[in-house]
Amino acid sequence: MILPHIPTPNGEPAALIATGRVDAVEMLDFLTYEHQEYYRYLNGGYRLPLVGGTDKMASGTPVGLYRTYVQLSPEEEFNYENWCKALRAGRTFLSGGALLWFTVEGSHPGDTITISNGATVEVKAEAQSIFPLHTLQIIQQGKVVAETNDLNGSKTLRLHEKIKITGDSWLAARCAGPSYQAYPHFDDRKRGIMAHTSPVYLTCGEEYQLFSAETAQYMLTLISGGLAYIRQRSPQYPPESVTHHHGLTDHLAELEKPFQEAIQAIHHRMHTLGISH
Repeated sequence: MILPHIPTPNGEPAALIATGRVDAVEMLDFLTYEHQEYYRYLNGGYRLPLVGGTDKMASGTPVGLYRTYVQLSPEEEFNYENWCKALRAGRTFLSGGALLWFTVEGSHPGDTITISNGATVEVKAEAQSIFPLHTLQIIQQGKVVAETNDLNGSKTLRLHEKIKITGDSWLAARCAGPSYQAYPHFDDRKRGIMAHTSPVYLTCGEEYQLFSAETAQYMLTLISGGLAYIRQRSPQYPPESVTHHHGLTDHLAELEKPFQEAIQAIHHRMHTLGISH
């Protein structure tokens, strides 16, 4: 399942992510809020491939303005089934105009690399675009840890760096310019000319175990708000006037079920890691 328009409507995405129902997330706008919320979930240890979506709601937006590029291995046949498989594996980048290549120690987005704690990894990124680009950045857990800039704009940017990794982490690449807020297309939403890869994950143990107590508590708050909406604000009809596909008599309980499962999943992670709440 692709989760559209991350992070809205907040409570539902938090529940879907916590319960592992999401194959990938769609970022609609290149804005600080959307990025920070996406990074927050990644920092919570959730593997979330990134995809693009046009969201063509009017003639002012061309089809394919934001696209999903998926990398298949050379031996894989190019077909829809393999494309979806590679998408779920996180071998993607979202593009609003640029092409973006990114490797960590030769591994690609979606891969998990096992390293020693405190090790240094080699990172390479390249961006190409018919529109001028001003910055190419490497992001580690939501922070810029390496970048190259061209104040005049360039159609090609390259970056080759060594980055020290302490503990389990993730790295991704993004490009835009001349600042965090990209130059816009001339569509009705003024969406940015940019690109962003899915992460490469790094672990110092046998399994990838990045966790953020702050993210967990934030998700619990969002889920609680979703439950409150269902119980207190949602439009409701007499049971005898509506036929639901689930066939159950308690419709509200069915609506609440994914939220309750999400709360249990987050608490289980915290208990497993020995974190009190």
